Amino acid sequence: MNLLVIEDDEVDRLAIRRYFAKAEMAVTIHEEVDALGGLRALIHGGFDGALMDFRLPNGDGLQVLRDARAQGCTTPVIMLTGQDDRQTAIDLLKAGAADYLGKNGLTAERLVTTVTNAVAAERARLRAQRAERVLTLLTEGTADRVGARFLTALCERVAEAFGARLVFISEAGTGTRGRVIARAPGGSSHSSAWLPLGSSLARQALSDGGAVEDTRSAAAQPVLEALGMTDVDGWLELQPLRDAGAGADRVVGLLGLVLSGGSDLAEHRAGMLRLFAARAAAELARLAAEQSLAVTLRHEHGLMACARALLLAREPMAFAAVEAALRPVLDAFTQQRLTLFLNDDANDGLFAAVARVERSLHASMPSARPSSALSYRAGLRRWRNDLENGAPISGEVRLLPADERPWLEAQGVTSVLAVALYRDGDWCGFLRLDDTVSLHRGWTRDDVRCLRAAADLIGAWLDRRPARGGSGPLQSTATTERSLV
Repeated sequence: MNLLVIEDDEVDRLAIRRYFAKAEMAVTIHEEVDALGGLRALIHGGFDGALMDFRLPNGDGLQVLRDARAQGCTTPVIMLTGQDDRQTAIDLLKAGAADYLGKNGLTAERLVTTVTNAVAAERARLRAQRAERVLTLLTEGTADRVGARFLTALCERVAEAFGARLVFISEAGTGTRGRVIARAPGGSSHSSAWLPLGSSLARQALSDGGAVEDTRSAAAQPVLEALGMTDVDGWLELQPLRDAGAGADRVVGLLGLVLSGGSDLAEHRAGMLRLFAARAAAELARLAAEQSLAVTLRHEHGLMACARALLLAREPMAFAAVEAALRPVLDAFTQQRLTLFLNDDANDGLFAAVARVERSLHASMPSARPSSALSYRAGLRRWRNDLENGAPISGEVRLLPADERPWLEAQGVTSVLAVALYRDGDWCGFLRLDDTVSLHRGWTRDDVRCLRAAADLIGAWLDRRPARGGSGPLQSTATTERSLV
């Protein structure tokens, strides 16, 4: 505790020091001996509390107190007086004294107790004031915003309220990483920031309801590196964002702060952060529901267009028909390539791409014509087993088994989703959706559902087409383009 003592009597100053020493209380005492020095010290601030004599050289304590309060001083001041009359007490309290003590009969216990209570009361007042300010920032700074703009404004308000070096909100993600969708300072969506949800600190925050870690610790480093922060002193605090709507309690994201140091308002901050987290979770859940609806509508529109293209397909244009059907399916996603692969019935273990549509970030790319035969035995045995049993293949290419990666990496694929294709109830190939841009693309159940529906449509279309002669779809490129069966 930092204590200011404004007292001209050296004997009394020494007595005050003895009282605190007797109570074994850790106190740093700064002394002033007259009214002018006392006023300057009070206005300058930096003290937890002050003891001031009523009678001082060059003035009196009552006037010093009034002047200090007029200058905005909020330090709790306890007046020491040799006068023990009611009017003096009233005047002191009206002027803003936290309490007053008579010098006659003053004991160490009474002095320490009075100072401790006054300091505690001031800290409680500051906490209440901070809570009101934080709530005001939350309501006034975000009331007219929704979605990503709201989440960014929320980060700005939290950073301002708690003096944080960084505040961020990330999605829970569909794998080991979650996209940072808002941060302050730094604005909204930060495309290069993906939070490592698999790190020990993130897992602790998600499972235990929050986590606090020294920024220099090994546990904090993966999160800080993902945020582009290095050589930071302070604390990293994470709060889970839980969607309590519809009786659920699922984690939809994380709210994080990077703080420069500790605070005597840490307990208060935790409570306020829970309030912020609840508000952020509600908006994140609303935004996710809105985005999910948009994705569902886009998927349904793509499937309808796919079915229409297949219904309108003419016999001599089989390859073009499938390509026309694949195009709206690809448009229903945000990925860059969709390919139809068919198995070679005559050569077990072989397959080939028979139709492909692509989306370029820079220019329109022509569709790829059927490729030469490939073998499941060449590092894709798992694909054959899983697809034949109806299980999808999905994930970031860098995380797939080593023998599967070369085939995909050679085509620039960073994340892949593949679903089985059936004809007459038998597995005959697969549809493969490629992401060639995002390094951390996760696949949702809606993605799998849409691609499976597209595969079912193409499989049903193949069921209606009569089989041609020859040894299967891979007997030649020309036959493949004509029959696809």
